[in-house]
Amino acid sequence: MPTRTLKGLLVGVFFGIAIGAVEGTILIAFMGIGQNSPLLSLLELQLHYSLSLGLVGAMLSAIAFRRRFEKAASTTLAIGFALVLIMWLREGFLIGPDSSMVVFGIACGITVAVGIFLGKRICQSKFGGRAGVGACLLVGLLSHGVTAAYTGSGKTLDLGISAWSETRPPNFLVVLIDTLRADRLGAYGYERNTSPVMDQLSLEGARFEAAYSHAPWTRPSVASLMTSLYPQSHDIIGNEDSLPSGLPTLAQILKFRGYSTAAFSANPQVMPVYGFGRGFDVFGNSQASMLRRTSIGRVEHLTMYGIKKILLPSLSGKKRDTANEDSDDVHKSLRNSQAGGLNKLAFEWVDSYSGNEPFMLYMQYLDPHSPYSPPVDYLNSDGQEPVVLPLNFIQKNAPPWPFMDSEKATPDVLRGLNRLYDAEIAYVDHELGKLIDRLEAKGMMENTIVVVTSDHGEEFYDHNQWLHGQSLFDELVRVPLIFSGPGIQPGVIKNPVGLVDVLPTLATLAGIDKLNFPIHGQDLSSTLLSGESPKAKIVYSERNGAWSINAIRRGAEKLIRITDPSGKFYWKKYNIEKDPLEKTDLFSAANDAELQTLLIEAVESADDLLQGRAGHVEAEGQSREALEALGYMGEDEEN
Repeated sequence: MPTRTLKGLLVGVFFGIAIGAVEGTILIAFMGIGQNSPLLSLLELQLHYSLSLGLVGAMLSAIAFRRRFEKAASTTLAIGFALVLIMWLREGFLIGPDSSMVVFGIACGITVAVGIFLGKRICQSKFGGRAGVGACLLVGLLSHGVTAAYTGSGKTLDLGISAWSETRPPNFLVVLIDTLRADRLGAYGYERNTSPVMDQLSLEGARFEAAYSHAPWTRPSVASLMTSLYPQSHDIIGNEDSLPSGLPTLAQILKFRGYSTAAFSANPQVMPVYGFGRGFDVFGNSQASMLRRTSIGRVEHLTMYGIKKILLPSLSGKKRDTANEDSDDVHKSLRNSQAGGLNKLAFEWVDSYSGNEPFMLYMQYLDPHSPYSPPVDYLNSDGQEPVVLPLNFIQKNAPPWPFMDSEKATPDVLRGLNRLYDAEIAYVDHELGKLIDRLEAKGMMENTIVVVTSDHGEEFYDHNQWLHGQSLFDELVRVPLIFSGPGIQPGVIKNPVGLVDVLPTLATLAGIDKLNFPIHGQDLSSTLLSGESPKAKIVYSERNGAWSINAIRRGAEKLIRITDPSGKFYWKKYNIEKDPLEKTDLFSAANDAELQTLLIEAVESADDLLQGRAGHVEAEGQSREALEALGYMGEDEEN
């Protein structure tokens, strides 16, 4: 290799080390991305930048600027600098993601000009020699030191929470069963025997009759569980949104208290790349890394996508025929999401648990989520193939009922879908029992409080639509909530509560006297420990998008406000005790002004606690395939 080419390669490598170090440190320290394994994430990022810019430097030195190495080196740095800023502009980190193309074009032009100017200035002075190389290496090393100091303890916030010292607090097993309707469990009155394990936990503990999620789909709902904030406050309202870095999570709170924390999620909506790894020592089934949030990661993804989707098919002269694909392909990306597979990951952690610290184990099972494909032995003697709703049944981003109706399934199809859904619940219930048995065998259930809940329900044409995400009727936002364990008083609590109440409740049970940051939830620990009714409160849910929906539950009354794209309001009111299926609209503008005011106040409360804008992550690769198989991609793209 000629000397000038080798020099270009090495300069590109050193520039890559520095640029990757700077971008990675910013993402970890200020955006909370990559904190699950920060040093490894930073090394991965620097490696990708070094290889890419090294290749650029070598090519520029060998081909474009054979006689002027200085110009090749400055152009290499300018490319790296521009790469970072242009991609950050594109993602909306520096200017709004909805900015016009003119504003975006001007910003990109300025970015490239600044990069070239700085590149020339640096290379003409020191960066053409050893001082420049040393400076790049120094920046790279300093970034690792800063990252280690900032995230080494897993605590990136000052929450004013002290570690336990004398009385050991209880362990927590928090089980979230994705897409689980409350009314499909025996404990909540269902006639089929779908949930013997959860029913037993309910008998031994406290069951909340009217528990609500705060969104009708996964990511904002789980974010509310983890932060005790409504979706409009934590700003997770779209498929590419990730938790703002400044929001404390349940795992971080317990980590400060001295807990060992582990999470295992089968749903690609809940992964460290979206901020859910914060505070967890272990996060299983992660499908994406910090690299996918960075400029070089996005460029590599777009390049590979272009090769795979455009270049290769054009070279071969063949087009992919999606109409005749094997129907089993729909399920390929879901095979590792079954509860048994998730349990295997959790068992590895259980077997390695030392017992020196109290633990919080978070499990997010996915099985009741469509497409419904339970193990065949859970369908008894009536074997039935896995069923995926035909695409014409599901209209993406459609107006909610009553402004549109999805196609109605035949009675046989509807009956079959319900049987498959119930079988999925029975299967995950059985696997939950196996997890509890494993914890008992290890002696880990003696001082453990179990929490069972869900992120949202599922609609089977209850209100003329399918699946979830499109409305705030009870089949979608009423979820099970069960607490069982030492000190928990058995009983049924009828007052409405929300998933935002879980965080302050577990914090108190863990011995934390006070939370020094704003939340929407209320502490239910006195209800659990003494059996007294919780304070009456308004429970709030929301769905964001072109047709936004807001809802509150007060006692037996439920009020829903639908806002069409023009901003016009439509109101609906139901009495849940007398009309649990929400079929009879009782709204009267003359009589329901107080409820309307309460709903507006709830919306304003969500806006008031907005503390930081969500970051944006675009799914790709296996993660995108899994989301597509689950029906998410496109579901909330209007957000």
